[in-house]
Amino acid sequence: MTDINPADPQRKKERRQKWILGGLIVSLAINLFVVGAYATFRIGSHRGFGGEMRAIVHAVPDDARKELRKKFRARRGEMRDLRDMASRETAGALKNLAAALRQESFDKDAAAAILDRAQSRVVDSGERVLRRGWGDVVDILGGLSLEERRELAEALGEASEEIGERRKRWQERRRERRDR
Repeated sequence: MTDINPADPQRKKERRQKWILGGLIVSLAINLFVVGAYATFRIGSHRGFGGEMRAIVHAVPDDARKELRKKFRARRGEMRDLRDMASRETAGALKNLAAALRQESFDKDAAAAILDRAQSRVVDSGERVLRRGWGDVVDILGGLSLEERRELAEALGEASEEIGERRKRWQERRRERRDR
């Protein structure tokens, strides 16, 4: 029978490293969730709060909408590549983190740098997707006539008010749930 001493410093160190690994993985997962939620918020449904892109797409004239869809479809591969790059970056960060955890002495700063670098690359790829999408929208808007732009402005004003009202209702429901 082996003698297991719960006060063994090596065992305490291993347990602490497991907790740190768990905390770092949870932190990375939360950060990736936030980035995904941000992208969804910015590009998501015009019925929820946010979704400016979809609100514009639905409000532009049919011909402009078709052109915008063509542009978005043409970028589909590029957007997929950016998403895949972010996914590879995350996987690489987890491998690097695992290697750092196997070291004799754990370097918190190195682990934080690994996760920060992965997070910033994921955020950068999300921002590139948004910038390219907005660039396509601006190109299409530039080709609209004055009358079409005025009609679009009216529709966007209504969509903005609707989004604002939905956000207020959402905040009220959230407040009510919190106060229960």
